[in-house]
Order: sequence, then structure tokens, then C-alpha cells
Amino acid sequence: MNKIFSLILIGVSFINLNYSCNSHNDYALKFDIINKSDSAIYFTLSFSYPDTSLSSFKSVPNQWQKILAHDGKNETRSAFNINQTTLVFIFDAHTVETTPWDTIVKHYTVLKRYQLTKSDMGKMNWTITYP
Repeated sequence: MNKIFSLILIGVSFINLNYSCNSHNDYALKFDIINKSDSAIYFTLSFSYPDTSLSSFKSVPNQWQKILAHDGKNETRSAFNINQTTLVFIFDAHTVETTPWDTIVKHYTVLKRYQLTKSDMGKMNWTITYP
């Protein structure tokens, strides 16, 4: 009886270990973003790395986050793969609000682009500071 119980326990442990290794690569991306500049900015995330072009964005979506000068936001984005490189794009708010999107794409008017892994974010204490 002890052998059967031990085999069942080992089997359940193996299944749990296998499940945790394979299906928990997703995590909630929680971070702070601080704008230390004198101008408002917009930021957005992309998971299209190594494609750092703006082609994955068809326009400026309504869900882009605006951060006023010398302000910050706490962000949570759910279910992203921990093995992915996250791209964070920072745009000047005035440019985004007054320039056609195709012009922004053509001239790549990104103020700053960060390419961050989960490890990078941890080293930065889950805080992205612009500039």
C-alpha cells in the first residue's frame, strides 16, 4: 500500500512540476513609468521584438497612456510571456496629438525605445524613468 501511495505522490508531483514549468510562462507585467521631462509623453508597449518598427501600430490607439510632465503612472498589463522582450515606446504628446500617424511612422519620431526583458525590469526595480 505504501508503494502505491508513493507512486501516486510521485506521479502527482511530476504532473505539477511539468505544469508549472510549461504553463506559467505568462505573468502580469506591473511597473511604474516616471516622466521627468518638461513635456507630456505617451507610452505604449509592444511584444513584436525583434521588430522595432512601428508597423504593428496602425494608428495611435485610445488605450495609449499619457503621462504629464514630472508625473508618473503605475501600470499593469496581464498575461505576457516572461521569455519575451518587451518594447516600450515613448512619444512626445504634442507630436502624437498634432501629427498624422503615417508621418510619425515615416520619420520614426520616437523619443525613446526601451528593449527590456523580465530580468532588465527587475534590475530597474520595475520602474522605467524617462529620460
